[in-house]
Amino acid sequence: MANPLVALQTLGIQTIQELTALSTLFGYKQREVNAASVDDSGYQTKITPEEEKEFRSWVIHNNVPFNPTERFADYDMRGFWKAQKMGDSRATQNFPDTWKTPYSRTFSKESIYAPTDAPEWVGSKLINKYGDVVYDKNDPEYTGYPLQKDYATGITTGKRNARPNTTRSY
Repeated sequence: MANPLVALQTLGIQTIQELTALSTLFGYKQREVNAASVDDSGYQTKITPEEEKEFRSWVIHNNVPFNPTERFADYDMRGFWKAQKMGDSRATQNFPDTWKTPYSRTFSKESIYAPTDAPEWVGSKLINKYGDVVYDKNDPEYTGYPLQKDYATGITTGKRNARPNTTRSY
């Protein structure tokens, strides 16, 4: 998995305040992130040291696309693994939205970590509470930014924002 901090810096996001503004643009409010203590984020299932050994073995033996030491994991793979062990029908091998964290660009209302106003899937599109498409599975030119919209008229231009307007207020 790519380092999310480098990805955020590539987008020109340098501070927690800018990240919070970006999350608001996408229609949900992220929890405060304490960079010095990410384990306290609440987005990863806590498991015992014995379970951690078993979990890491499972990751390796099943070629699971997950780095157990990732600081800002976009998926609660430990939660998925534990649910799968318990026979939870949601824990299928296609890694459903159920255990996505707010660090995922396709974080949706289906996640156990989602607030009530998180984006939701409508067909292949992830729509935020303002009606913006924040992700489209069928759009090969998807840039990660919502379509430009004139909120006074409600008209969408069909062009993507070059960079999120982090000063926009709702």
